[in-house]
Amino acid sequence: MRGYHSRGTTRRLPWRALRAVPPTDPSSRGVSQPSAALSAAPYGDVRHEISVVDLSTASLEEEDLCIFGCKTVASYNQMTNPEASIVVPGMPAKWTPLLTPKQLTEDCGTYYRDQNAAFYPKHPLEPAVQSILAVRSETRANKLFGTLDLFGCGRKSLSFRILVEVVGPVIHLVRRQESPLETIPDIRGYGHSFPDSYTTWDSEVRGSSSHQRIINYQLGGLGIFCLFEGDGYLPTDWSCPTESAPKKTNGRVSTSLTDDEAFSCLSVSSPRPPNADEASACDGGEPELKIFTAGHLKPQDSIFELKTRSNNRQHVQDAVMKYQLVRLWLRQVPNFILAYHDNGLFTDIRVMDVRNEVSEWEKKESATIRKFVALLRQIVDIARSGLASGCRMELTCEKGANILCVRDQEPDLPQFLSQDTLQRWETWLDEDDTSHLYSDDHESSYLMSEDRDSDSDYDRDYCDSGPHDYAACNKECAYCGRCMY
Repeated sequence: MRGYHSRGTTRRLPWRALRAVPPTDPSSRGVSQPSAALSAAPYGDVRHEISVVDLSTASLEEEDLCIFGCKTVASYNQMTNPEASIVVPGMPAKWTPLLTPKQLTEDCGTYYRDQNAAFYPKHPLEPAVQSILAVRSETRANKLFGTLDLFGCGRKSLSFRILVEVVGPVIHLVRRQESPLETIPDIRGYGHSFPDSYTTWDSEVRGSSSHQRIINYQLGGLGIFCLFEGDGYLPTDWSCPTESAPKKTNGRVSTSLTDDEAFSCLSVSSPRPPNADEASACDGGEPELKIFTAGHLKPQDSIFELKTRSNNRQHVQDAVMKYQLVRLWLRQVPNFILAYHDNGLFTDIRVMDVRNEVSEWEKKESATIRKFVALLRQIVDIARSGLASGCRMELTCEKGANILCVRDQEPDLPQFLSQDTLQRWETWLDEDDTSHLYSDDHESSYLMSEDRDSDSDYDRDYCDSGPHDYAACNKECAYCGRCMY
């Protein structure tokens, strides 16, 4: 593991937009404000069930168990302006460590469970799709577009719900909370005050609350768009005091997954609080998303993930790394900053290039990756055999269960995109040739489950003799999976 230990760094504290809303009650400092009690939304009818146990028997080639061909598609910054607005392509916060450590204040304020949902509640994927349409990256349409929060709620100890939307050739996965403004109670520590002091927004994007990135890669024969928050970037003139700066690669990070517990990692970082228009969006109002152009598209190999821990937990660094590496793998982030503190005084900051660590992890945990890829392929196949473009489903899993249920969405659930953006997105996806995203020996869909409910509506066309390839399809054939080049 290459890196360095920073024993402190004085410099002028840069102006930076805070990522939390200070509580009105001074006695609550250090504790985030809890969400109001929420009743669970009703469940739709079960159409299909996926057994977690059966996933381990999937027939996959070794090359299906690693990520390759990673490219940055688009990026944007969420802004703290009163109106809902983003800056495209934006840029992450720059790593600007203090020359001399200073005592930081413990986190306090409101921190949202799902940052993208809280930023634009009515249509949570609107900013991401708008940024792709604005950038018009050469990396075009893929088979799967989802947020990493999908995996963040996937541990056995928690229940979760994920909305599935089919638009053209793309399956969209959107994690569902009881409310888009659901907050995380009892936040303690320095996970937000540390980046506020040790990173700086560049002048082009001052006023930002977060930086969001969309990357594209191949995994298990699927082309995947992945949306996640970038904690920051290492500037090109930055270097370790004792070693050379992290080496650049061709953008591919060959890495790995760990056991089921690894999927419990969840990215939580607070955007600005919703204004009155956004709060009303949950009840039917819809503020217009404003888009501005500024910033620079930073290369993926400059991005870092950041975590803070107390000094008395240094002896469990291996456990911390095991917990974090799955996120670095899914996000293809090669740099990791682990900062240790003593009651908010950070005197041991470790900046690490973790490419080798995640690569070794991948080799050891291929069995878990196999189950993960098999699950993604089943979700794609079930969605495709449903209603083609326009299909709307929900994935649910109860606490402690080994069954993932595929359900109908209840009626009148809001769309994840506005109607205008949805039409533009579908047109753009349909116009683009996706065949270049798939090699000849990778199928875009895979027949996995043999334990299907024969009465399920989703069994239509699902039991055909071979896997489907949708690269030659379009909306005219309802993405049948049988079209030839």
